[in-house]
Amino acid sequence: MVIKTALVPASTERKREDEIWALHSLTPETVSSTHYFVCSTRRDRMDDIEYSAKLRTMLELAFINEDKPMLEMQQQRMGGVPLAALNPALLPIDAGSVQVRRQLDKLIANEQADKRNDNGASA
Repeated sequence: MVIKTALVPASTERKREDEIWALHSLTPETVSSTHYFVCSTRRDRMDDIEYSAKLRTMLELAFINEDKPMLEMQQQRMGGVPLAALNPALLPIDAGSVQVRRQLDKLIANEQADKRNDNGASA
């Protein structure tokens, strides 16, 4: 997930230098655990070590106090049930992730069918 934000005073034209990009990259570890990596970029005060440290702390606190508890509660409530089985409300912005999930489901089903066929052929 990539998030782009910009902070400028009201009635001020936004410039490219005002943009902050954040990348959230998730890598599944097990059925119920995932490695969650976050990084952020900026174009201002690049040599300011103290400012960099403050931004890093803010990013860490936002994840620890907001994102992580929400994700853990969501996983607990879902209880291992596949997302599609929960009939979630989908928004137009969800189209890409829904297509990816459907394609992955097909790939997994094909892989499992191939394994069953290989086991049946060798018996």
